[in-house]
Amino acid sequence: LRVLATATADGGDVRGFEEELFSALRAAGVHAVAHRVADAVVALEAGFTVIDNVARTPDARARLRDAGAANLCLAALHALHDYMSRHKTETIASKALAAVVAAQCRVAVFDDGTLDPATVAGVATVYHALRTQLADTNLQLKGMVLLKLVAQSDDGAARLDRIKGAWEFLGGAGCVNRRGREPHAWCCAELDPTETLHSPPTRLAWTAPRLVTYLGLPSIATDRVHAVLPDLVDLCLL
Repeated sequence: LRVLATATADGGDVRGFEEELFSALRAAGVHAVAHRVADAVVALEAGFTVIDNVARTPDARARLRDAGAANLCLAALHALHDYMSRHKTETIASKALAAVVAAQCRVAVFDDGTLDPATVAGVATVYHALRTQLADTNLQLKGMVLLKLVAQSDDGAARLDRIKGAWEFLGGAGCVNRRGREPHAWCCAELDPTETLHSPPTRLAWTAPRLVTYLGLPSIATDRVHAVLPDLVDLCLL
């Protein structure tokens, strides 16, 4: 899988071997969950990097979607979520998760513009990963791209409605979703009414403790948030 990841980064393809690739990734996901094998997580990262690399053309994306890539991404999200819940100090799982999310972005949308249901079904898992892996800016960026993509569908927006704090990640304080509804009461920070939402004083006023409280994170995350505060404020569009 690592060799394939390198080869496909330079324009290689896996045409005709999609099923073999997917079978290997399914096996890696099972081993990562059932046996807590770190090597299986590394294999997931390499394998989904292959999918991300290959799915750069419309033809390849269509082939991978037809082979069930979105469902495979969803299964990998759940497997990695389970693995990360048991190995909170490891970083390899967040790297694999970023690769899965990047691959899912590639295959999420059908030719008619609709989202694959499997992509929408993984919203809560991706959002949880963003909240718990704050120091991983690569995961934050790719996860944000996927959630914004999902938010363009009514079903995806409805799922985000049910997650407290989700719209802050997507649109900043006081955001209004694509269906034009008023923001939920919990979508607004306590700002000086004379400030605009994106004025420099407002942006510079964000501190790690304030952002932790605003996003509903546990206080233990304050130090980690402080370490990446400027990047995180930019990613949250605050």
